[in-house]
Amino acid sequence: MNWQSEFLDSFEVRLRTLLLVGIQDQKFQEALLYQFFPAGKRLRPRLMAAYALDLGQSIESILDFACAIEILHTASLIHDDLPALDNDAERRGKPTLHIKVGQGTALLCADYLIARALAICSEVSVKKINRTGAISSTMASAFCDLCFGQELDIRNSAAELECSLDIYDLKTGALFAAGFEIARLLCFEQEELKDETKTFAKAFGRSFQVLNDFSDLRVELTDNAKERSANSDARNKRATALSLLSANAQVEFVDNLHRKSRESLKSVEEAFVRIKGLEEIKFVHLRDLL
Repeated sequence: MNWQSEFLDSFEVRLRTLLLVGIQDQKFQEALLYQFFPAGKRLRPRLMAAYALDLGQSIESILDFACAIEILHTASLIHDDLPALDNDAERRGKPTLHIKVGQGTALLCADYLIARALAICSEVSVKKINRTGAISSTMASAFCDLCFGQELDIRNSAAELECSLDIYDLKTGALFAAGFEIARLLCFEQEELKDETKTFAKAFGRSFQVLNDFSDLRVELTDNAKERSANSDARNKRATALSLLSANAQVEFVDNLHRKSRESLKSVEEAFVRIKGLEEIKFVHLRDLL
């Protein structure tokens, strides 16, 4: 069994357990389970786990934090799908949560998930690593950034390419960065990796979001494009980085962002080698995902 299979097997079981702690109401439980299962790509927890493993941590040490980041991400998806924001009726091939259970219940599920994610971080930090403030603050700050990015998006503030990328940094990159930063925080001696970690997370977040937009524009049809409702950005008349570029420039732009994310990972690797004093170390787990 490879590391991803081992991690995801443990992750799905733990996620279900943490998700339903203290909930007695069956209908609310069913609404939450409907949103989380069957599983999506679980990209954010997989990235967090990969980075933690590359920094010498175990799957067990990162598991609850990985669940928390997926819970927070899912809260943002429920909000995004609501009529007041993206107004999406379908996600991952099935009706969105507010279509299934109503807007009121969907909104409350998302609100519950935000609080639950932060509670998980606090509980685990107290029990295991005594970094309650740093980890909970990292998670909360990321969600604040995400909310501001979404606000800029619905204002259609992306009139220029750099503005669009700034929105991606907030709306998408912030949670990726939080996952990497929490993995780093688990390694007490790795304070020197902070800047490199932020640089990599920013580059990866931009690359990921632009690839999503690339799919939505149908320049290159992917599974992700099939999973979502018809392009919500176009339907809501919102500019994206790619919509501001010509068709020929789009492919080059996507390739450049992907290259930058790989280059920034190399800088993290080099910093890790320098700190550890090892001749060679490869971030093999992260490279599995890039």
